[in-house]
Amino acid sequence: MPSSELENWMWLQALKMIHKQGGLQRLEIEYTRHSVLVSFEPPVNIFETLDHLIIMIALPGIMPSHINVTLEGEILMISARRFIPSMPEHATIHRLEIPCGHLQRRVILPTGYVHIDKQEYSHGCLAIHLRKDQ
Repeated sequence: MPSSELENWMWLQALKMIHKQGGLQRLEIEYTRHSVLVSFEPPVNIFETLDHLIIMIALPGIMPSHINVTLEGEILMISARRFIPSMPEHATIHRLEIPCGHLQRRVILPTGYVHIDKQEYSHGCLAIHLRKDQ
């Protein structure tokens, strides 16, 4: 077996174990002959004030410049990519719990929140402030 196929198989097995442990809200794994595609949903908290809806999403280890936020109608879409950290040659993996790969989270908003007012990234969390349309 070529080393690239062995590496893909190894990642697939590790990601399946993470999925079985229930450490993530949702983890999708697609294995093709040539690659492993992982997509996961990070957790969110949602708060409401008199004039804002605040979506907080946990994105530790992701550069703010790698985060894409879009608002289409009543669907807020957050997507990014967490890269696999570089490892020393001949490193033995003892545990893989931090998901890597593509992440995507869709949040269906209540009616009336149609403007992204501001975004703040602090301590690995992105806070998206949506202003009520009045």
